[in-house]
Amino acid sequence: MKRYIYITPEDFEEAERNGVKYTTLRQRVYQYGWDIDRAVSTPPRKMRSRKDQIERAEANGISKLTFDSRIYRGWDEETAATKLLIDDEEMREVSREANRKFSDDIYVKCQENGVSPYLLSKRVRLGWSKEKAATTTPEEGRAQGREKLRRNNRRIKV
Repeated sequence: MKRYIYITPEDFEEAERNGVKYTTLRQRVYQYGWDIDRAVSTPPRKMRSRKDQIERAEANGISKLTFDSRIYRGWDEETAATKLLIDDEEMREVSREANRKFSDDIYVKCQENGVSPYLLSKRVRLGWSKEKAATTTPEEGRAQGREKLRRNNRRIKV
């Protein structure tokens, strides 16, 4: 049966033998909801010191906060300490490239056919293929729309 309420002096002694401090034991039981046997028997995690890597990062102009956030996001220590920060303009460019919906060749085709980026995105949202949206001139698109409207109106009148 698991115990959750009262930590006995024997529990504190056993925890001390396992390397668990008094405050850690109380915190595990009363704040984290661990059962007493688990809280006593589980040794505390060993935290690795990254002091040398942090010093190396600061020598490269990378703050401790940036270094820690990179580690948290899954970077390895070497890269987190050595990869230099990029300026705001470069960050905007990287972000812009990552969030682009259309490739450069699509935009070139749009310019050749007089299709604005807004019209391109609107057409794609309406279900057009990217290729057709970029190569159909606005005049052709209007003509196709008028023809479709005429066909629909004929069906309604009959």
